[in-house]
Amino acid sequence: MEKQAAGTVEIHRSFGDSLTHAGIKDTFAGWLKKYSRPFVVNFDDRTIGEVFHKKRTAVVLFNTDKSAKLKEVATQVASTFEGDVVFTEILVSHQLILAIKRTLQQIR
Repeated sequence: MEKQAAGTVEIHRSFGDSLTHAGIKDTFAGWLKKYSRPFVVNFDDRTIGEVFHKKRTAVVLFNTDKSAKLKEVATQVASTFEGDVVFTEILVSHQLILAIKRTLQQIR
């Protein structure tokens, strides 16, 4: 690991490349929020808070086939927004979809 200049922070993530940010004073929190998670995140408690409590714009991917290609494309698109839009993936099984359809039919 190479030594960084004073006032520089480097983040090593379990996904993607390491990122370096210089001049950390006022912009570090925003930079960290933007790059601390993958561009496409699981639909979890943190994501729910960002979307519904903080009212951030979101794109939801219902990935019923657990398609790696579909997630790859979503990640490419999400990277162009650099964390400004929440991209989240929900892995949905066909059984869940059928159960929801049956429930909706019973309600009608």
